[in-house]
Amino acid sequence: MSYSLFAFWKPRPESADACARQLVLMFAHLASIHPVFARWRRQAETEKDAQVPFCTMPPYFEELRHVIADKVQNDDAGQPWPELGYSFSAWNELDEFHGLFFHAKVGAADMTLPEPNSIFFQLGNPRPENQDFLNASILTQMLIAVSESWNADWGVVEPWAYDRKLKDAKGHLLRPWGGWLTYLSPAYAREISPPPSARSERLPSGALLIKATDEQFSANNPTHIVVADAVQACLKPLQSNPEIQVRILPRPNGAP
Repeated sequence: MSYSLFAFWKPRPESADACARQLVLMFAHLASIHPVFARWRRQAETEKDAQVPFCTMPPYFEELRHVIADKVQNDDAGQPWPELGYSFSAWNELDEFHGLFFHAKVGAADMTLPEPNSIFFQLGNPRPENQDFLNASILTQMLIAVSESWNADWGVVEPWAYDRKLKDAKGHLLRPWGGWLTYLSPAYAREISPPPSARSERLPSGALLIKATDEQFSANNPTHIVVADAVQACLKPLQSNPEIQVRILPRPNGAP
């Protein structure tokens, strides 16, 4: 029943400076929600390197600007390819119950992918020992903080055990998909009507937050599944919108 958080957005070229400002916002907002989000270490291959702080906390812009600038994506020849944006990861170096990590791919203008920009958090398995943060209240705040810090098009908190995402005839996932908690940007929120069986909230930004349940979501609970399926169904106007369902295009010759 491991939980994950995703946030996605379409091609949007952004500099290391712009991405650093948004990362500062995300880190600051998350740290204000719960201590589990208040420390970050580098993702590395050795235990020693993985204990090096990703950045100072509280975060500051100048440091993160340099961190992100060093994470520009490269082409097959190892040369910087700014169109592909920046890619970086971090983890919080906590115990098995409160440990988590994230991976970010941001600042990408790559038109060969429908949503080349994303934030992914692996949140772990719910246990009595981590109910202080793996609950609907904290994860709702987290989803909003991540999505709005990066101006994401949509985001979701989902358990891996719930796998009822819809696909098109070619097997591509229809986007956006719903989960336990679903975030839609103001532009996306205007296109759908949330199901009455779910709890929905219009945010000050105009975005929409939809909860399948305020309880701990379980794929073994039929009531939770029925509401989550209703959330999936309400997203069909977005999933049938050709401007959102951009198919993957071939890369130019020589591109990675």
